[in-house]
Amino acid sequence: MLGGVGCTATVANTESITAHSGGGTDSAKLYGNPTAVDTFEGRPCSSTLSGNGFSNRVESFRYVHAFGTEGNGDVALLYDRAGTKDRFEATPVYARLYGDNFYNRAVQFDQAYGYGTPGDADITLLYDDPGGKDTLQARPDRAKLAGAGFDNEAVSFRYVHAFGTPVSQDEAHLYDSALDQYPDYLEADANWARLSNDLLGYAYWVREFEEVTANSSNPSDIKNVDPDALDFILNGEEGW
Repeated sequence: MLGGVGCTATVANTESITAHSGGGTDSAKLYGNPTAVDTFEGRPCSSTLSGNGFSNRVESFRYVHAFGTEGNGDVALLYDRAGTKDRFEATPVYARLYGDNFYNRAVQFDQAYGYGTPGDADITLLYDDPGGKDTLQARPDRAKLAGAGFDNEAVSFRYVHAFGTPVSQDEAHLYDSALDQYPDYLEADANWARLSNDLLGYAYWVREFEEVTANSSNPSDIKNVDPDALDFILNGEEGW
């Protein structure tokens, strides 16, 4: 159904639908098939929710909300706008990626992927499930936070912030770049850690994780770890 001031349009029994917006603050809501696996692809100018026997596309809508079904294996692919500073936020329930003049949100998708642009100042916020044990894996080009019923991954974001819950036994695994000419810098205190590399253009923060493991494969890596960081584990034959 497409509606606005003074008008409503309803379309039924159609496999493929495309709706065009004239701009402004128009919003679209797309709903998946509760009995099958669906895929949502959200981009700044167009978004598509598709599955077995249907494909619904919206063009130039300012706000797009896609609704999946928890436990179905639905997948959301969210893309940034190159050349601008965009933001990806992901929780166990929803994920959203937004920036200048676009906002795409995926609700109840089991897997959500956010794609930034290398070289931009894009930022990611990843949130755990406070009631479960979750695991973060962070590498120079991507970071993934996963737990029971959700799997959220950020690819090619300049800044990543991951948030755990102290009592949930969350784990974080940080990996260096493994390039001798580009040493990575590790910092850690009692409840946070940061792995960064200005030359490669990434900085990852983790907060309130029960245990953090930092893996080094580069003899030139540098660390500054506070002695109070008792649950911090340093791995690597070469670095640290």
